[in-house]
Amino acid sequence: MAGERLFTREELDWMAKTTREKAAKAIDADDKEEAKNFCDIMYKELLWIHDGYRNWITSLLTYIGKNFGDETLEDALRETCTTWQKPLYEKSKRADLKKRIQFMARMWHSHAFPFHIEEDDEKFIFTNTPCGSGGRLINDGFYDEPFNFLKVEKAQPMTYGKENFPVYCAHCAVAEEMLTIEWGGYPAAVTFPPEKPGNDCVHYIYKNPEDIPEEYYTRVGKEKK
Repeated sequence: MAGERLFTREELDWMAKTTREKAAKAIDADDKEEAKNFCDIMYKELLWIHDGYRNWITSLLTYIGKNFGDETLEDALRETCTTWQKPLYEKSKRADLKKRIQFMARMWHSHAFPFHIEEDDEKFIFTNTPCGSGGRLINDGFYDEPFNFLKVEKAQPMTYGKENFPVYCAHCAVAEEMLTIEWGGYPAAVTFPPEKPGNDCVHYIYKNPEDIPEEYYTRVGKEKK
């Protein structure tokens, strides 16, 4: 094999191009099937990196929880969620409601799985069918052998008062509710984990924060003021 070339210069250059560039090239050439093919490839690439980081962070949270306990686990979630959540939260607070909902939809698109949105007089309802991150971790068996990702045994605010709660899903309580209540006085979103883990996960975003029921504060250890 020494000295033998496996690829031409053109083949190497083509492999190095982004899938977005390839899709754009196909569109410019009016090759619809090829463009669709590259869209499918781009989706698989997104899912690969999405799931890789999802599994990595869940494995890390599992290590923290199993070795250092619930208090340290919550501290770790608070610290790391603040790093990425607070800049987004501050940006969202400066936008009007319509832009915030559009932003939320774009964010959920990053999970690469279907969701549904409803609007009533009081709120917006986002339903993940199932959640493209936490729900799929459950459905794909990552909390079972051989991975054994952590389920937080004790009911507490970061588990919405539920026992044996999937550790990845605890970040929703911390990032979207506990921290945003502390920062701004009310939860940015109210999450309803499915009664049967892995089923549809529902999120409420209220138009008027004053309409958020007090029970959604108390379940995460907070008071409505």
